[in-house]
Amino acid sequence: MEDCVGNCNGFQILCESGLLPGALMRNAGLKYVCKPVQVRVEKRCHSLYKACSQGEVLTIPIGHMEGKLFLRRRNIG
Repeated sequence: MEDCVGNCNGFQILCESGLLPGALMRNAGLKYVCKPVQVRVEKRCHSLYKACSQGEVLTIPIGHMEGKLFLRRRNIG
């Protein structure tokens, strides 16, 4: 598979179509969540992250109802 980026509904489609492992589940409390979150750049292996430093912490906005990703242990790596 070529590199692709899926955010928001695009990420949901990639999971539900089986192109990415795992499943999206409803958030705890069954509430819509909209807030800024911090993510850390672990690897700079994609051109999207060329401007970032490894270990850099980015603050990005999120807004979703099904934002909990479930993965089996064998798919984490």
